[in-house]
Amino acid sequence: SGNVVQAVEWSPTRDEFILIRGFQPSQVSLWSWDSKGQSASLTTVLFEKAHRNTIRFNLFGSLACIAGFGNLAGEMDFFGRVDDERCEWVQVSSCTANCTVSAEWSPDGRHF
Repeated sequence: SGNVVQAVEWSPTRDEFILIRGFQPSQVSLWSWDSKGQSASLTTVLFEKAHRNTIRFNLFGSLACIAGFGNLAGEMDFFGRVDDERCEWVQVSSCTANCTVSAEWSPDGRHF
């Protein structure tokens, strides 16, 4: 639809992905994949407008970090899955890591 894609990342455990699209500030949204219909559908908008360009799921798919790294201010927001049956996520924490270029989850999926 003519939008710029800042980042996209598939969940390691489910048929869903997070998409950051548009010029900064960007929209951050969660999408689910229907394998029978071969289509993606918008599940929820996590941020209507935010300066973000990085997505990191933990290895278990239970937490996701949405961040603005590189040329952005280093703001990070952490989302956790509320229910395993539904694609429902809530923001559980936020912080800032100035001048960060990249970051990853630890193997235990609890530390970033």
